[in-house]
Amino acid sequence: MNALETLRMSELYYFDQPRLDRPVMVVGFSGWPNAGDVSTGALSYLLRRLEAKPLAMIEPDNFYTFTTDRPTAKITAGHLEDLRFPRNHFSYVKTGVGERDLILFSGREPDLRWKYFAQLILDLAQDMNTQTIFTVGGTYDYVPHWVEPRVSVVYSGAAAKAALAGMTNQLSPAEYEGPISIHTWLMVRGREQGLPVVGLWGHAPVYIQTGNLNILQRLVEIIKTAAGFSLDTQDLLEGIVEMGRQIEDLIANNPRLKKYVDELKQEFQESSRPRRRSHSPSLAEGEKGKIIPFDQFLRRNDE
Repeated sequence: MNALETLRMSELYYFDQPRLDRPVMVVGFSGWPNAGDVSTGALSYLLRRLEAKPLAMIEPDNFYTFTTDRPTAKITAGHLEDLRFPRNHFSYVKTGVGERDLILFSGREPDLRWKYFAQLILDLAQDMNTQTIFTVGGTYDYVPHWVEPRVSVVYSGAAAKAALAGMTNQLSPAEYEGPISIHTWLMVRGREQGLPVVGLWGHAPVYIQTGNLNILQRLVEIIKTAAGFSLDTQDLLEGIVEMGRQIEDLIANNPRLKKYVDELKQEFQESSRPRRRSHSPSLAEGEKGKIIPFDQFLRRNDE
């Protein structure tokens, strides 16, 4: 019995068995490691723009506490139309001759059995002869929205750092101690099995909790360069201008938030790392939904 046949008997199910050229895997999760919609935004963008094809899925039943975070349903006129469980899907992209192919994983951080869940991801990576795994996460930070987006990086080892050769000066080495996400466990298991894992974290302004196209564009460019595939991100550059206008309008009409941003601007001029505050006003407070979310904004551009 080969590896794929064995995996079909577990929680990992394959839809296709493509031959991929030196693939790189990009992994993103909703939930705790998705501040500012950074992780889900980046994966949604890549999946849509690269027209990814289904590869595999992880069955959700044994990884989530459904009484805490319940599945959802759609009922219309008394008829059950749809039942939605957490989606953990792998997709693949044949990028072109001479370019690395891609495997994209988009899911929700599991509640249970992290070790086994991470191992399923690594098993698929090894089956597909994956060269490097990039995890994409988001963290809130005391950074202004108008400066160049900050992306910090964590390496599983020397081989992972080599995957970003020539780009390390554009990234901030992470400094952190505290609770972890499944990204960290995936990195530990990857290191044990000799598979390089790079953790990329986009730093979202703490007062903008509905997403930020600046961070999305920056992360996509880093992944594109490191993985070695082509993708025109002009749509994001155009979106950044419009989203910037929306943010400035909301700040101008929210005196409490404007005061906070003015103070942050003053502190940032004096130091590149403003002081941490116990609480910050947010565009999500009474303003949520007025900034167009990633997916809605990108769908509108398509239309």
